[in-house]
Amino acid sequence: MAPMFKLYTEYARNYLTALNTLNTLVDKNLKFREFLELSQRIEDNNNLSIHAFLIAPIQRLPRIILLLNDLKIHTPTNHVDYVNIELAFEQFQQVTDHVNDSVRAAENSIKLIELQKRFSGRINFLGPAKKFIREGILHKITSRLERTCWFFLFNDELVYAYEIMGYYHHKGSIPLNTSWIRDIEDTANWKNLFQIVGEKKTYTVYAESRMLKDQWMKDINKQISILVEIDPTFIGRRSKVKMRRRGMFWRLIGPGPEAFAGEKKQTEEEWLIADIPPQAPISTSNRTSAQLRRSGIA
Repeated sequence: MAPMFKLYTEYARNYLTALNTLNTLVDKNLKFREFLELSQRIEDNNNLSIHAFLIAPIQRLPRIILLLNDLKIHTPTNHVDYVNIELAFEQFQQVTDHVNDSVRAAENSIKLIELQKRFSGRINFLGPAKKFIREGILHKITSRLERTCWFFLFNDELVYAYEIMGYYHHKGSIPLNTSWIRDIEDTANWKNLFQIVGEKKTYTVYAESRMLKDQWMKDINKQISILVEIDPTFIGRRSKVKMRRRGMFWRLIGPGPEAFAGEKKQTEEEWLIADIPPQAPISTSNRTSAQLRRSGIA
């Protein structure tokens, strides 16, 4: 009987859409709202609202799981029905997991569609394997200025954009499979800094609080770890940290000219500030004090 409950999948997948449509109609249509209030007072409806009826099928599977679990706990293991109760519990748990996975996939698709509508120009976030993780503001430090950006984390890339007149204007995408995160300790000038070290470019950003910085780093690192676990060869394509010698970030935390006295002069455009093997643990706490002094952070 349990496999038949997979029929709930389609209902559960569309539940949020139905609920949002209902709430919109209730807010905008007075006659519809009055009709629902009148229907609720009908004796056969037991004073239940349409919202209560809509959520009832969603609650049914969890209630069956709880019932079977209680039966399992209170049934002696040597009872003739114990094996059947245990089997039923496992089967309904599998059905519930299937329904929940389908609901999460549907919610993710809706989120991707809504997010895509908020962008100007042509951009495509839709795909069977694409998953939205989080979004929020990070302040991006470039070679000339500091810019407030909206960052959007997916399971395969980090997208950043500028918000102009209510729409997001896509500025760049950072593939996560060959990227790594570099923590940067606070300085007198900057707080909550970290870097996303891409294969071709290093992005320096800061969050508005330590908590937000930690959350962003944790979530990005988690997605990177998943991708690297699938294909460890991505690690070999990671790059070292580079930044512009004349940039804002360099002037505020970079080393002075005396740090490079006697060394072979490099280009004015880029200067290696963290000669760290890309395979090394991505935390400043794992770097030597000499490396930290050379990068101007210690």
